[in-house]
Amino acid sequence: MLIPVNAQARSTAEAISVPLHSRPADVTLIGASASGAAVLQEGAGAADPDLVRTGAWGESLAARAEVDTRPAFRQMFEPGPVVGGELTWSRYSYGSNSGSSRLFRTDLLTGDTMGDGLVSGRNYALTGPTWVSMPDPFATYPFGSSRLITSPVATAPGPDGGWTWPGSAEFWKPEASLGPMDWDVQGTDVVIAVSPVDPEQEQRLQILSVPLGTGLPETVPLAVPVTVRYFDDLEVSANAVAWSGDGKVWVMPRSGGTPTVHAERNDAAYLDSLVVTDSGTVGYRVPAGDARVTLRTIDRDGVTDIELPAGSAGLAAVGDDFVTATGRGPEPGVYRIGPDGVPSLAATFDAPKYTIGGWDLNAGTLYYSDQSAGSRSRGAVWARAVDDSGLGARRRLPAAVGIFFEAVDTLPASFSAARGLVGSPEHGMQWDVLERGRRTTSIEQAPVKGKYGRQFQTLSEVKISGPYTLIGGQVNRADGELLHLLPRAARLSGHSDIFGSNVVYASTAGRKSQVWSVDVEKPRPVRLFEQSCSRALPVAVWAGTAAWLSCDASEAFVQDLSSQARRTVPTGITSAEKVDLAVGEGTLAWVADGQAGVLDLSAPESTPIPLPGRTLSLALDGPRLARLLDNGKAAAPDLTVERLPYPVPSRPRLIGTVRTLGFSPDGDKVRDTWSPEFDTTEPVRRAGLKLISQRTGRTVRVLSTAETADGSIRDLVWDGTTAAGRKVPQGYYAWTLSAWSASGVALTSNGPPISGQVELTR
Repeated sequence: MLIPVNAQARSTAEAISVPLHSRPADVTLIGASASGAAVLQEGAGAADPDLVRTGAWGESLAARAEVDTRPAFRQMFEPGPVVGGELTWSRYSYGSNSGSSRLFRTDLLTGDTMGDGLVSGRNYALTGPTWVSMPDPFATYPFGSSRLITSPVATAPGPDGGWTWPGSAEFWKPEASLGPMDWDVQGTDVVIAVSPVDPEQEQRLQILSVPLGTGLPETVPLAVPVTVRYFDDLEVSANAVAWSGDGKVWVMPRSGGTPTVHAERNDAAYLDSLVVTDSGTVGYRVPAGDARVTLRTIDRDGVTDIELPAGSAGLAAVGDDFVTATGRGPEPGVYRIGPDGVPSLAATFDAPKYTIGGWDLNAGTLYYSDQSAGSRSRGAVWARAVDDSGLGARRRLPAAVGIFFEAVDTLPASFSAARGLVGSPEHGMQWDVLERGRRTTSIEQAPVKGKYGRQFQTLSEVKISGPYTLIGGQVNRADGELLHLLPRAARLSGHSDIFGSNVVYASTAGRKSQVWSVDVEKPRPVRLFEQSCSRALPVAVWAGTAAWLSCDASEAFVQDLSSQARRTVPTGITSAEKVDLAVGEGTLAWVADGQAGVLDLSAPESTPIPLPGRTLSLALDGPRLARLLDNGKAAAPDLTVERLPYPVPSRPRLIGTVRTLGFSPDGDKVRDTWSPEFDTTEPVRRAGLKLISQRTGRTVRVLSTAETADGSIRDLVWDGTTAAGRKVPQGYYAWTLSAWSASGVALTSNGPPISGQVELTR
């Protein structure tokens, strides 16, 4: 943990919290009653994935975190019906031959949840104080037999083991010659559809009503015989019984009689999801194309089609009203359709908010990705300017980012000047290089051979710095060319960081941990440090300054890569299992087991400053610090931006340059112009490129560019002419770049002047 060196830690300026984006999502009605409704809101990539919302009519449905919808190994969430003021649901656990359901009840209005116990199988219903369940046939003996079991609701949480809980009892079992096809609960009766087990016999349907109090079946008389070979659904209301099969729908009074039959011609109709109102009107959904859905109702007056709100999913009946829900269209919500056939908005809900995935803060711009664009495999990439007035308007970049196995989190992202590096939506181990938000090329991450020939590929330490990328220990140019591979030990289990062409990395050799630096344009590694340690030391590099921690993380070493001058500073860390390190302009920062701290490197006597909150990751950008903070919601941490608790002066640095050594402006449309690219650590207000003839020493052209907001200098183009448009002779021309930040500070290169030469041939 981190122990403050100061008596009291200084606080940072007020942090700016980055708001999560929201968008409409698919919503399915789970059920409804006179008390209210319950819906399941799809949320792949959202802060609350697959969220259940419940509430009263006329209100906004509240999110119910108590309802556990998360998938797990051999376990899944299954919603049940709404009964009275409660939503019933289960966690279904399945094995090779059978499964069991852990039953729960959630109050629609308060969200209070009670776990009742386990039942075999996944067929269950709640009526008043009693659960009714039918075990899986494969979980009973003899195989293939069926029965109904009653179990009392719990007044305290039920046991975690066993097929049932105390008080359970078998209350009905069919005759040997009959097999149940479906069943439903209404009031204190269980209504069951049965038919002969022997397929050679005529499959005449019988409707049985079994009172819970007696368990003695009573046959509901059918005035005419009904034969159903392929049964779909059975639904019961206070006054009617409806069932479907063989492409037909039947409905009749609970007391029996002659059923009304309707032959459905649309094969896509949802005949396995009937609902029936108290007055006996049957309804089911029929797809109508283009996300349109029709409610088809059947009553004594015939068949009626009612157009539902676009995207409607799920159907229930409350009294004589039908109920559905949609997350799409101009008014997402829960709709009731009364006898007049007009859908009316009866309850609302908020659109889901989408958690931030990969992110970075660079050159005054915050970049981040999420799944608010509406795709399970392609995340959106956003950019927002950051200054003392707060966050600028969000803008979406043209590129997309990949989603790792459709998980909540997107792949890591890194940005530097106008360039970016994001996970490819096309391939899990491929990375897209961006230029001003657009994909320019892709880099495939090379595997690393470990013990026994196994191959490893890591998703950590994916970084771009100007025209160089560092991906799991391999360094490429921004055009995809492979420049350098770090040693295998560093790629397998080491740490690395990059600034321009400078890479600092750590790896273990025997019982020693070593820190190295290498300029990938001149790959001659230099060992900076060695210490007895069984793990690789955290490292960082920034503008010619390297930093690394001691084995116990109590000290940090900061070294100038040019002069080799080294400084040792305390961190205040007494113990930590996991430490990440970052270095920026005049600042050293770290995260030790969630506790973040910063140190002012410009002040010789400075001491570590602990930062409030539990930090998951951080990024430095001049005087600002961005952090991902744990707020107790694992799927939706807070991304904040704040000023460091001490002044950091503006000092724009050159990260790297991309240029050709020559060009030939001869009009053949091949290398007719020379367009150097420069990447800097801060936005540039103005830049000028002076071109001087090495033969005469005279300035032949001065190119200039306007202000750039992302730290890139791109629009310097020379066509081989003077300002007056005269062609200059072929030969060598020296060039010198001068640029200034928005605060008027000149650009530096951490070395000699920013200059070079270009050859012009004709």
